[in-house]
Amino acid sequence: MGQKIVTETDYYMCSQGLMPAQMQSAQSAVKKKSGERYLMLSDTSTSMNGDFMCKYLMLLMAALAALIAVLVVATGGAALGAMMAAGALAGAAGGAAGTVMGGLICGQKAALARSWLGSKNNFFIGGQPTLTTEHKMVCALVGGTIQPIPQVKNFWQASALGLGNWVGEMLQCVMAGAAIGAVGEILVLGPGVFFQGAIGNLVANLIGTWTTGMGLAIRGLMSYSAGVKARYEKGLSDEEVLAESGKGFLGMELGTFESVKRICTGQGNIMDAAGLLLWFSPAGKSQQNESKTKESKPGEEAKANEEAQVRAREEVVADEAPAPDGEAYERGKQVDRKTAYLTEADPVRDVLGPGKKSHPEEWNNTIDELKREGVEVVMTNEEKLAYAPGLRAGEPGQIHLNNDASIGALRHEYQHFLDDKAAGYKGMRGLYDLQFRRQTETNAYGKEIQLMEETGNQEAANKLKENLAKELQKLDEDFEGAEIE
Repeated sequence: MGQKIVTETDYYMCSQGLMPAQMQSAQSAVKKKSGERYLMLSDTSTSMNGDFMCKYLMLLMAALAALIAVLVVATGGAALGAMMAAGALAGAAGGAAGTVMGGLICGQKAALARSWLGSKNNFFIGGQPTLTTEHKMVCALVGGTIQPIPQVKNFWQASALGLGNWVGEMLQCVMAGAAIGAVGEILVLGPGVFFQGAIGNLVANLIGTWTTGMGLAIRGLMSYSAGVKARYEKGLSDEEVLAESGKGFLGMELGTFESVKRICTGQGNIMDAAGLLLWFSPAGKSQQNESKTKESKPGEEAKANEEAQVRAREEVVADEAPAPDGEAYERGKQVDRKTAYLTEADPVRDVLGPGKKSHPEEWNNTIDELKREGVEVVMTNEEKLAYAPGLRAGEPGQIHLNNDASIGALRHEYQHFLDDKAAGYKGMRGLYDLQFRRQTETNAYGKEIQLMEETGNQEAANKLKENLAKELQKLDEDFEGAEIE
């Protein structure tokens, strides 16, 4: 999969977050022609308030708030539906509180708990590799994975997706709160009272989602959430986005079907059970019996019970809307990768083994010569094979080598050094000299190809030729309009 060197204008998304955010570059020396600065491995902070708006606490706070509310209502003697209404309202309040707390947690301090993981890269700024679209960042605080979201291009698109994610999470918080209230009613009033006329309750609840303002509003919110996720998380076409929005509008029915399927196959979770429980609750039926209740229970106490039932109906209808499952984000299959003096692979190692064992004398002599020439040789256990030019023209750079790299890989990177030296140490400007880049890659791969042909291993030689062709193609595609100040 191709890579692209990212800048501070690219958006990232955390698997535990609500809002896409742009990373903040700490350097100002190297930028694109349009002015965007490149990102480095040390850049773990975003440039937006609240960062990714962590959602980790939302459901937890919703459940805690609902549990407290249900216990309070239960101690006062609850009417049917009162606990569900209290749980739903408390779930919404808890979710809102969790949103605020998540924004406070996911700020500049959270950047200290983040670290980048990714493939090898040898475009260095200040001695540090830059970031590409194949780098991911992990957050040690909540275990979130942060990675590029290329479909989001500006603040308004990020805000639209953030709102859609928040809507989905809030619906889950409300549904969880109502489910806790329903469990409370079952325990306090008894299963017989709660499930009396269960089939009628199911029909009444379903009709209510299509005929009440609250039910239609919830469907609209689910449709919006599904649509923006389809657009900006999945990158789907207009027709596909419209289809996903339609599925969101029918999300209560489709979500219930998926919940039943998961439960029947032993893969159900607590939210699946909560969604089914709410369908059979007496919330919707109480609305149909509202006028009858008013006639049969005159006085202030009857009025209070009727209002509690109405509130329960309205809130639980909202809770019956299961939030769309989070979609795993899939990176765009981009082919434009900027890199610097990259060794695409090390097929020579598969033939000859580590260079320090197959050619120990040449290995040691080459390393010693590089150090005498002022090149910093960095040996690592990571799969790194790279020559990084000096930060300033006239200075030698760095060579990064895996401890078990082949003699062919060492000759490859050594040739990059020789070409840089012969050119007067071009520094970072050499990275943007396409003709120079093509020539030095051809020279470096040529050393490995020659070695394999001399040993009679044409298969490895052909693999290296294929890698060279791919590298040259990527250089042609990647270095249009880039410059360094």
